[in-house]
Amino acid sequence: MEGLNHVILRVPEFRTSLVCCQCGNTGELRGRSHHCNVCHKERDRDHNAGHNMARASLSQIMSNEWPEELIRVAN
Repeated sequence: MEGLNHVILRVPEFRTSLVCCQCGNTGELRGRSHHCNVCHKERDRDHNAGHNMARASLSQIMSNEWPEELIRVAN
């Protein structure tokens, strides 16, 4: 995959469905939906998890927490 200029980040999926992507508090799952008891938002749990995983990957990029194998010195 050399030369494609893509980076693949690994984001742990643990609790991504349970944490509200709107306010960050722990909600509850009702079937395929996530319901937040604090901000009262209800959304599909996969949609909610996707937002949380996107936020986690952006956090990795912004904090420069890159795995050692991704760090290369340019020639």
